[in-house]
Parts: sequence; C-alpha cells; structure tokens
Amino acid sequence: MENGGGDASAAAWRFGAANPAMEAARSQSIRALVYRVYACLDRGDARSVAPLGHGDPAAFACFRAAPAATGAVVAAAASGAHNSYAPAAGIAEACSLCDNAFAGEIPDALHNCTALDVAYLKNNNLDRRRHSTVA
Repeated sequence: MENGGGDASAAAWRFGAANPAMEAARSQSIRALVYRVYACLDRGDARSVAPLGHGDPAAFACFRAAPAATGAVVAAAASGAHNSYAPAAGIAEACSLCDNAFAGEIPDALHNCTALDVAYLKNNNLDRRRHSTVA
C-alpha cells in the first residue's frame, strides 16, 4: 500500500533525480549558514554587524517606529475612544474612501454600502468582466 494505493505492486512516486545542490542545502541548518557568514567577517573592522537570523527588529534602533507614530498609538489607547469594535455598517470615513475610490465603477444606488459590500461588488464585477471577455 505504498503511497496510499491499494495495489502493492504499484510504482512508487518518482519526482526526478536528486539535485546534489539541493541535497547539500537540505543538510545544513540556518544557524550553520549564519555562522559561515560570520566566519567571513573581517574581525579588524570596527563597524557593528546586525545579527542575522535574530528575527526581532525591536532590538535595533534603526527599526524603531517614528516617535509621531508611537505617540499617536499611545494617545489613541489612552483616550479610550477607540476601545471598541467598528459599527456593523462600517466606519463612515472608510466607506466614504471606498465610495470615492470606486465612484466610476459602482452604480449610484450603492454609494452608501459598507466597505465589505464594495469589495464584494468589485470582485464580482471583475469576475464577470473576465468571463465576458473570454466568451
């Protein structure tokens, strides 16, 4: 029952000959590759080196959020004005932006729909256009 088939004599799956480069790459871990790169560094160079494979950008000053962005998030959280779900009908500003963005593509009767409605209509219209051009 190789590969889930009922016939034991069925041929095994064959995905082609093994690529030696891929086989060699498979045998190495990311950590081993990072250490190989570090081994190539000039130890006499005084410049700092960003650690590869670290994964957390918060540890480096060059990846910090702009103070204005951080302040805006803190102010919004501290105000308590944004500690709730959006209304079911959508946020008026978002609806208005979508309404303006797709003004030429959506009938006037639908200009008060939610952002999700706009996305749904937009995708369905694109699907209809694709099918109509093929036929």
